Amino acid sequence: MPCNTMLSFMNAVKLGVNTLEMDCVISRDSLVLISHDQFMDFNR
Repeated sequence: MPCNTMLSFMNAVKLGVNTLEMDCVISRDSLVLISHDQFMDFNR
């Protein structure tokens, strides 16, 4: 499953994982974005 997707997180919990690591940023319109990138480039 693709990293940092809700599907992968739900599958990990289903498999018994009790800790999830993710990188999050908050966009200008207050949306929480999950990414595995070190930096977010909103100019692309």
